[in-house]
Formats: sequence, C-alpha cells, structure tokens
Amino acid sequence: ALRLGLVALARTNVFKIVDRVMDGFVERTGQTVQISAFGPMGPTIVRLFNGRPALLTTLNVGAVLPLSTSATGRVFLAFIPGSETADLVNAERDHVSMDSSSLDEIRAAVRADGKAVETGTVIPGLHATAYPILDLQGRATLVATALVSEAVQGSRQEAIAELGTLCGHISADMGWLV
Repeated sequence: ALRLGLVALARTNVFKIVDRVMDGFVERTGQTVQISAFGPMGPTIVRLFNGRPALLTTLNVGAVLPLSTSATGRVFLAFIPGSETADLVNAERDHVSMDSSSLDEIRAAVRADGKAVETGTVIPGLHATAYPILDLQGRATLVATALVSEAVQGSRQEAIAELGTLCGHISADMGWLV
C-alpha cells in the first residue's frame, strides 16, 4: 500500500492541480495570483492568474524575484534547504544589507506564520502575501502569491486568507501532512 501511494504521489502533477484550483479561486474572488518556482536564478514566476481589476505590473511570467526582499522569495528561503539558496543569498548581500541572523529571523517568522507579507519592496504600492505549496517532505515546490494594490488591500483580506487555505489543501494533495 505504501509503494502504491508513493507511485501515485510521484505521478501527481502539481501544475495541473494548481491551474485548476487557481482558475476557480480567481474566477470566484477576482484576486490576482502569481505562482513561482525556484529556478537557477531564484524565485521565478511560472504562472500568472489575473484578477479583477487587472493589475498592470512588470511582474510577468519569467520574471525573477529577489529572495530576501520579496514575499515569494522569503517563503522559498523558509521552506527549501539553505544549501540550495546560499549562492543566491550571497549574491543579494551585495545589494541588500542582511546578515545571517536576520535571514534566520525571516525564516523562523515565515515558518511560524505559514506565509510572508511584503508591501512595496519589489514594486511600490503593491502588497504581496505569499504561501508555500509543500511536497511530502515539507519543501516548497511552488509559492502562490496574492498581489493587491495598497488602495484595495483591506477589502481583499478574506480572499488572501482563503488562498492560504487552498495552498494547504494542494500541499496535502502533494503528500504534505500538517
């Protein structure tokens, strides 16, 4: 039974699940969501689900986000091994003054909250809340980030919280047990 379960998990396509769930979520709530994967250059946007009203930003599919100053990057920092992020963190230190203890604090806070929140650090006026989509080992395979203009941020809190719940359900589908 264990072998059969592991084979089924290995064949699960997280993108198919994410596409289905996020299409429904965005249709229902009007909330803009970006999905990012951790690539060789860092957190990379791989899907963009435009909500209503549409947000016009430079954050499109293929854009690479900073690790230490974006909500998306901070979730990856917290939920993938430090050995996989070390080179990128060191490269960012040339542009952002952040020591190891600051990074440890970020990781701990994101793990405790289950999300990362940033306002205006990547694009002024843009509020981002990012949630991990975890595999069976608790590693972030993807990150879902709700993007909201600061002007309407307060009216979107319920939808943003629902996104976190949906990411938990997708993580469970991928084998993560809370």
